[in-house]
Amino acid sequence: MSKAKGDRRERQVVNILESIGYTVETPNSTPYPQGYGVDFFGLFDVMAFKKDEKPLFIQVKSNGARGIRSFSNECIDMQVPFDYCNVEFWVCYDNEGWRIINITENGYENIYDARDENKKMDEGAKQFKKEQLQKS
Repeated sequence: MSKAKGDRRERQVVNILESIGYTVETPNSTPYPQGYGVDFFGLFDVMAFKKDEKPLFIQVKSNGARGIRSFSNECIDMQVPFDYCNVEFWVCYDNEGWRIINITENGYENIYDARDENKKMDEGAKQFKKEQLQKS
């Protein structure tokens, strides 16, 4: 994925989450001296926070979940506190929509796939996250 495409995908995730009330940070938007284009903790492209919800840490990919197993293992190796945060792997398939994969200490599972629906590009993921919040 090119840098420009990666930035676009990350902005899409930011826009989806902000539209449902999250406060969102990316390494490119934070004032901390991590440098341009460096993931948080070397793992996450997006961090999102919402009152009364666990923090959400996201890795963003385009057109395939390549690296999902190694990402999941890295999260476990880094001792990500899964009891206190949610970790997700968002994959945007061009012209088809988002696939969202939940990462846990036991591995990973697909929790949403827009390719199974007939919705506009970002609307399905936005609706899914909104419904997920209402359940919690």
